[in-house]
Amino acid sequence: MANYELAKQKAEQILKENYVNSPPVRVDDIVKNYNLNVVEIEFEKFAFDGEIAGFIDMEQKTIYVNKKDSDSRKIFTIAHELGHYLLHKDELEKNPSYAILYRKPIGGETDDIEKEANCFAANLLVPKQFLDQYYKEEVDDETLANIFAVSKEVIGFRKAFIYGNANSR
Repeated sequence: MANYELAKQKAEQILKENYVNSPPVRVDDIVKNYNLNVVEIEFEKFAFDGEIAGFIDMEQKTIYVNKKDSDSRKIFTIAHELGHYLLHKDELEKNPSYAILYRKPIGGETDDIEKEANCFAANLLVPKQFLDQYYKEEVDDETLANIFAVSKEVIGFRKAFIYGNANSR
């Protein structure tokens, strides 16, 4: 069973350790603090272009992201893979295939490890305490997506989870 509370707590810890106190969360800078590199590659060279958003190579301490993805997708992928690194290091070293992020809609995952990494990424990139500030002001989803540097889908998912609705404003 996925441990969402652990993923949420780890995301909050990372925000505190990295002195993040407002959006957008600069996940590309955060990964450097954990001695991880980020490399953009073209997955079509490996016949996986439409299926894979990214993965982490534990030996190389490198997160690979799909070069063709939007910036907001790349940011989520980096946060997701950082979640794997921080939450699932032992499992990934035993089974590297867990580190591959296949393209699935948020909430469409069935694997508990993937669910935890998605939860970590969502809580890291759109922390409740930051979203609360804008939600009370009724800022629309497109503006929120720009403020947090994530997709409107991530904003909708976070609003549904936190506030019990996914209404776009």
